Amino acid sequence: MSRFLAIFVSIDFLKIFIPAIIAIATAFYSHQSAVKLQINEQKSEQRIDHLKKSFKSLLMYSS
Repeated sequence: MSRFLAIFVSIDFLKIFIPAIIAIATAFYSHQSAVKLQINEQKSEQRIDHLKKSFKSLLMYSS
């Protein structure tokens, strides 16, 4: 068991493990940011489309 634990505490393992964890966290954060941005853009497009349709219908009824 101590040999198994020694692998996890070794410098070589930590040199690989820490940057890998940082890279995974960075990738996760950037993915979440991209998804949020895409959702917000879709919501904005839907609002604009709704406003366009509302404006067109108002123009039709006012004429």
